[in-house]
Amino acid sequence: MNNLFKNESCLSANELKAYAARRIGKHGRRRVEQHIMRCTLCFDALEGHQIAARKSEPPLFKIHARRIVRYAAAAAAIIGVSGLAIWHLAQDTGSSLYSEYYHAYRLDLVEQVRSESTTAPHEAELARAQRAYDSGDYATAIDILEQYDGDEVEPARIDFYEGVAHLEAQSYQLAKGVFRKAYRHGKDVLQQDAAWYLSLAHLRLNEIDSARILLQDLVSQSPSYRRDAAELLEKLR
Repeated sequence: MNNLFKNESCLSANELKAYAARRIGKHGRRRVEQHIMRCTLCFDALEGHQIAARKSEPPLFKIHARRIVRYAAAAAAIIGVSGLAIWHLAQDTGSSLYSEYYHAYRLDLVEQVRSESTTAPHEAELARAQRAYDSGDYATAIDILEQYDGDEVEPARIDFYEGVAHLEAQSYQLAKGVFRKAYRHGKDVLQQDAAWYLSLAHLRLNEIDSARILLQDLVSQSPSYRRDAAELLEKLR
């Protein structure tokens, strides 16, 4: 997956708007998807355009006021209930799939320290973060990981562990930020782990398009997550 990281100019606002509004061809869509996986600025900008595009969409089952009187009260009630049910179904799609596919990650901070460093002055600090995480005290674990400035464990892995703790603490927006850093700077398996959990964070926030981009990348490049990512993409159709 590291072959994605190449220098090139950012996408234009028109390209991002067209992608968010789904008014872009297959070639253009692929270009956008490949670029935003290696560019945090464009990824963030795309999310903003997607939110704006969703807000500009007309509400489901919008009916002109003058026509309401033409319908019987019972029919109007049925339409209203149906519309509300469909709206909730759309909102719950990401959340329900998140619950289905999310599995708590087992942190291995102490093992990482011992495998990556011969001297470990911060081992006690990381062991305390490990105990806090294992006991469900995610706030303490996050605080320790945020302040960690040692070199026993690579920074991208610390970011990934912090993201996992944020997921457990249900702070999904914060999880996205640190998972992105882990994804951008991690390598091989760590990068794939970060992409998977970042896609789940997007799902939980019902950011379906952002999740789909990451899942497509995992299907094409990650043997470990290919099957689950493909299943999720199928369910998101």
